Amino acid sequence: MQFGHVVTILVFAGAGAEAWYQPTAGTTWDWQLQVPINPTAAVQVYDIDMFDNTAAVVADLHSRGKKVICYIDVGSWENYRSDASKFPTSLLGAKYSGFPNERWLDIRSITTSPLGPILIARFQQAKAKGCDGVEPDNMDGYDKTAHESSGFPLTYNDQIVFNRWVADQVHALGMAVGLKNDINQVKDLVGNFDFHVSEQAFQYGEYSFLVSFIQANKSVFEAEYRWTLTQFCPQAIKLNFSSIRKKNSLNAYREACR
Repeated sequence: MQFGHVVTILVFAGAGAEAWYQPTAGTTWDWQLQVPINPTAAVQVYDIDMFDNTAAVVADLHSRGKKVICYIDVGSWENYRSDASKFPTSLLGAKYSGFPNERWLDIRSITTSPLGPILIARFQQAKAKGCDGVEPDNMDGYDKTAHESSGFPLTYNDQIVFNRWVADQVHALGMAVGLKNDINQVKDLVGNFDFHVSEQAFQYGEYSFLVSFIQANKSVFEAEYRWTLTQFCPQAIKLNFSSIRKKNSLNAYREACR
């Protein structure tokens, strides 16, 4: 079995220094957003829900030699989260198709928007729980070729500014940060993010968009739901993607290419 390696990146700013880890191409992972998680997968990295898991769960994974990425939604509002009431209604846009409890968020003018402090508080909570990195979800609200309209006139540049702001805030707390999907902006964002999280890149023929992460020796954490291993693993292994087969529920079920 081939494993990637986890390296530490130091970034110096003035007299201080921030450090975070970066999973390199080929790092093994599991993606469990259902709770309780099964902590026994033979992988290097776990990606788990930040709200639904405690600091004790993160510490247990660390004790087993795992790094922990914590899932946080940044581009849509989820009405069941503990901080849902903090979002002004002016930030809430169209309903997210297929997810009746979610609505797209207005991510424009993030440095002055009330959304900024809400998201920073979430990132701080992830840091307090011991998360090594963050998977920020719904990073492509502008892209109407990928989904329905957000309900706001978001532009390509609005999304770039927001996504870079997310990366900067997470890095400032000493955690890694991933770009989730958002394939049409990879070329402009690969330098800002430490890894990529992709869904069904082989089924939809989108894998070529992600190769720049591999070229930068950064992990592409990729999951397929419908295809069998024989349909995508040969290409995934050739590209050095960290590809797995999961159920849509993202429970403990996992099949891996390697």
